[in-house]
Amino acid sequence: MKELLERLYSTYGTLEYVNPDPVLYVHAFDDPFDREVAGFVASQFALGRAASILGFLKGVFSCFSQPSRDMRTGEGIIRWKEKGPQYYRFYNAGEIEGFFYILKDVLCEYGSLQELFLKGYRADGNVWKGLESLAGPFKEGGVRIVADPAGGSACKRLHLFLRWMTRRDAVDTGIWNQVDPKDLKYPVDTHILRIAKSLGITSRRQADSAAVEDISAFFSRFSPEDPVRYDFCLARLGIHPDLDYSLAAQGMNVKKTDGCAHTRSA
Repeated sequence: MKELLERLYSTYGTLEYVNPDPVLYVHAFDDPFDREVAGFVASQFALGRAASILGFLKGVFSCFSQPSRDMRTGEGIIRWKEKGPQYYRFYNAGEIEGFFYILKDVLCEYGSLQELFLKGYRADGNVWKGLESLAGPFKEGGVRIVADPAGGSACKRLHLFLRWMTRRDAVDTGIWNQVDPKDLKYPVDTHILRIAKSLGITSRRQADSAAVEDISAFFSRFSPEDPVRYDFCLARLGIHPDLDYSLAAQGMNVKKTDGCAHTRSA
């Protein structure tokens, strides 16, 4: 299994296979603060079909050409209200605006999203506590775009954001240097859950926090210092239009259900 995982990682864990994936909008910027803000926005809308996500984000980032500055000053929010996409799936303009303004307030108060995350994480390296801290202002503001880590959710999009910020390789940026990659949990979606169930890693029928713990514990056996190392390459098999689960047939008895390119659902 370790050999198979490493082969998948070395082959598909590259920028060549990033499209279609919202992490594209993290790599669109060079400044670490821009990458952090772009990553949080992109990750929190990473649900639905790949083309829909990327289309929505293209419209959003046309209003936030410098995400950190434009969010902190509110200039990007004003531009978004004038010409940006006003809804995405079941999120309407009011909810998206609320998300942006709370994000603005967080950045102005804490300086960065990492600082808010560290409030909960610092004590014992518990990323769930860190996510509760990060999600707290959005929960208090009634913004449902950001999942509630205390509610038993898999919090796929929040864990995806942590992976982008904390790990460092061709895909993940590693700009959060105060969070240890060994503490990360899997961003569990339908693709990862399908693989995990086929391997007997978890008996959970849906992606929830218990499934996250089962899957994270399993993969930490192969990479204890970097347990989510294989997340991107495994998810490619269910998402990228040129790949499918048969590429992992040596160790994973799973099949792609159709010929469509899906992205990572919440």
